[in-house]
Amino acid sequence: MKKSLVLILLLLFLIGCGKINSPEKISKRQFEAKILKCEYERSNNDDTFLYNILEKAKEKGDVKLIKRVLIALGRIRKPEYINWIIPYLHFKNYKIRAQAIFSLGEILKKSNREIFLFKLNKKILNSIRSVSKDSSIYVRSNLIEALGKIGDDCGVNLKKFFIFKKSFSEDELYYIHQLLKTSFRLKKVEFIPLIKKYLKVKNNKIVIDALFTLRILARYDKNEKISIDKILVEKFFNSKNKYVLPNFIRLLPYLNFSKEYKFQILKRSLKSDNFEARIEAIRIIGKERNGNLNRLLVNHFKKVFDSFSAFPTSTVRKNLNEIKEILKSLKGYNDSNWKKIILNLYNLYPYFRVYLAISYLSSFSENREYILKRCDYFPTEDHYLSWVKFLSSTDDKRLNTLAYKLFMGLTGYNIDVNWILSGRVLIAESLLKKGILNPLEILDNKYSPLRELALYKISEMGEKYILKNKDEIVSKFSKYLTSDSIGDKLAFVEISKNLGENGKPILYNFLKNKNYIVRLKSAWALKKFFAEDSYSVAFSYNYNLSDDYFYRVALYEELPIIVNIKTTCGIFQVRLYPKDAPFSVENFISLISSRYYDRNVFHRVIPDFVVQWGSLRGCGYFDSGYSLPSEFSSDLYGAFSLGKANSGMDTSSSQLFITLSPQPHLEGYYTLLGKVIGGRAVLEKITQNDTILNIKIDYPFFPNSIDVVY
Repeated sequence: MKKSLVLILLLLFLIGCGKINSPEKISKRQFEAKILKCEYERSNNDDTFLYNILEKAKEKGDVKLIKRVLIALGRIRKPEYINWIIPYLHFKNYKIRAQAIFSLGEILKKSNREIFLFKLNKKILNSIRSVSKDSSIYVRSNLIEALGKIGDDCGVNLKKFFIFKKSFSEDELYYIHQLLKTSFRLKKVEFIPLIKKYLKVKNNKIVIDALFTLRILARYDKNEKISIDKILVEKFFNSKNKYVLPNFIRLLPYLNFSKEYKFQILKRSLKSDNFEARIEAIRIIGKERNGNLNRLLVNHFKKVFDSFSAFPTSTVRKNLNEIKEILKSLKGYNDSNWKKIILNLYNLYPYFRVYLAISYLSSFSENREYILKRCDYFPTEDHYLSWVKFLSSTDDKRLNTLAYKLFMGLTGYNIDVNWILSGRVLIAESLLKKGILNPLEILDNKYSPLRELALYKISEMGEKYILKNKDEIVSKFSKYLTSDSIGDKLAFVEISKNLGENGKPILYNFLKNKNYIVRLKSAWALKKFFAEDSYSVAFSYNYNLSDDYFYRVALYEELPIIVNIKTTCGIFQVRLYPKDAPFSVENFISLISSRYYDRNVFHRVIPDFVVQWGSLRGCGYFDSGYSLPSEFSSDLYGAFSLGKANSGMDTSSSQLFITLSPQPHLEGYYTLLGKVIGGRAVLEKITQNDTILNIKIDYPFFPNSIDVVY
């Protein structure tokens, strides 16, 4: 009986696989692969492929396909596509109109116009102006964003776009965010009186955006100070939102207040319970270089440092960053009383020695040798990192040589050379630039980001250097061909053109790599450098029936991919969107497979905003060492959406975040790749420095998979 049941289940499974791999669905995957190929190569080879798809989709009324092609046209950014897009600015479906103006903005970017040497003609300007009358606020939001990218208001009267109400919907919040952002992108200093009105609204998101925009605009017009009502100052100090006051303090240097009143605001800020506000006040004092303010900061330092009387054994460490900011702001302050405080700290607290040396070595020149001698003791890895980073950043050859020895582990210090990988990458970059570190020395390092850095440096050194050392380059790198890391592989593609026949076998090997981006870029390199079209291999789908096979099926068929994230607070589930964000989903899966996120810390948790993770060692600044292209859908960030953190277009990597409330203003800047479908209560429990234990992937259409509640 059991055998019969197993055979029946196996038969049903095989039938299911047959359906998944039907000729029609294989054709769809190949079709999508062609579009992706056009996007990746930034070209449409026969100049009719995408146009024909667009026309057929229009005839059938296939909104989804029209949108997909418009996205591709925007990513390729060729000027000749403008005429293809313009008719869709007035399409009956508002999502198509919104995508059309978004894609048009991508093509008309100032940088793109400079590359292709074309101007904004009357036809383009009239088409853009016509969108300003669109009834959809979502379309107008995309229009405003497009104008910011274009770098020109194109004759659109943006003053009429400002709206003032008692309360705002989520779409209106997104709209105002785009309007304010475009105001400073276009340097619209004349909008300052209108933007100041937003400081009076009750919505804190708008207030924060307005404060930020005013600060940027004030920097464009340095001769004109901004006037605001002092009643608003009280509003900012009393705000329950912890980001309002810091943004106001940042604006303070540009406000038309007397020196006495600014002094009182800074003094009050230093006494505030708002940590970020205190930090901003400290930074402003450091820039002002005013005697009274410096003395105020010295007194504040004494109060802050009291809690560290037993440092570093004390558990009260929340003021550490504040202490460092004060030291940085008072760098070069030569008051004799302050010098005594610094040298006493230097003698009493080893924890601060390295940081103090970095901050004051140039200021206290008479103590230079003394400081150098005392910095031969590193109580923690953090000191070691800071010290080597400092040594490699100076122009002193003796110090640079010491940095090299420390970095390579050639000294007697009993320190693990694998400490703080992100810091090692920064130090290696500095040493490589100065020619102190030979890239061949770290080409076989066990860490992918260091190998990647070495490969890019080798690429910079040119064809002669590569040909001279090609045997060593290939032999050192070959043992990492099957590793899970992809940054080094992407970097290796860059130098493959100069390796001749030695590079081709490695690129062929990359065509079989698990990672979609590695396969795609390798196919591109083989075609560009060796005139061999291997895209069919990169897009091959003849895999064994393994998890990898089912992932690839899911990637192109929009079938569910569920990620179970186990944390110290419990488990929550996320459904990924492979169709909307194939690069990002593939990368996330790759990092999960390599256990990158195991024991990773939630380094950023902001109540009612986001929970974020994916940084190396939880520092918040470094990631997996390579960047991915941005991918955008027309969906807005609702509550419990999964997004990719970045520092600009095409810079996302391993860091991800989950929104805890609707955040529509994030769309168009951060790739949205999934949605939380279970365990929301767990996410609301997470606090900063809680940990991810492990992440596991599930395919609900795969036999024996867990049940998922949608």
